[in-house]
Amino acid sequence: MPRPLAGRAWDSGGTTGTPCRAFYTPDMLLHRAIWRRWSFVREGFAPGRTWLQATPTGPHLIGNGVREVSELHAGQVYAVGMDPRWVKRLIRAGRLAEVDDYTTHLLEQITDVLRQGRVHYLNTTQALRHPTDHWPTDGVANIRPLRITDSSPEGLY
Repeated sequence: MPRPLAGRAWDSGGTTGTPCRAFYTPDMLLHRAIWRRWSFVREGFAPGRTWLQATPTGPHLIGNGVREVSELHAGQVYAVGMDPRWVKRLIRAGRLAEVDDYTTHLLEQITDVLRQGRVHYLNTTQALRHPTDHWPTDGVANIRPLRITDSSPEGLY
């Protein structure tokens, strides 16, 4: 790799402690995005659809998915950011009422997006996907989670 290095450092994991950081050059990010587009098509997700991404944002690598979907999969993407480290901290401290308040806050944001227009795909965590009885169904074509990587109690956020 040419020096000095240029690119981005992303957090990967780390919801229960110090995150792992992955460095990506612009070429690496493009390669990852093209691979993800290929995997979306292979899994049956059609280009030009509307997505709702309710996942960690900021330094988390998954937050880059909003740009990838919108720019390379020709889709419109709504984003609802979440902070899993904060939720994990609240859980460890036994502040479960605040966890419930935060979860309600996130679900209200998701519901607001769903009420505004047609959403074909949802990318979120199992904890936020579960209470779908509160979500409107009018105008929602195919709400389904993508790549929920950990559905254990520890991995819900």
